[in-house]
Amino acid sequence: MITFVRTATVHEGKLMDAMEWAADLAAYIRDNIEGANLQAARRVGGALAAFEQVMGRMEADDGYREQLSEARGMGLFVSQTLFDEIYQSIG
Repeated sequence: MITFVRTATVHEGKLMDAMEWAADLAAYIRDNIEGANLQAARRVGGALAAFEQVMGRMEADDGYREQLSEARGMGLFVSQTLFDEIYQSIG
């Protein structure tokens, strides 16, 4: 699977219009461009209680921590380069 992310800044007062347009465009591409599986999403932040609970359970899980240790031991990733972003699907 390939993930391509394109971001843009929306003009003030146009957020809902832009999200509707992006969702419509994603649907059009999925329906009309063979092999395309496009999703429109928006980055989110703030109070995400359910997400925080899941992350807490993951971090407390021995198997999850073992997988992370394994990746560190294999030298898979450059130190200090892991960045997380949260997106919410809008269409």
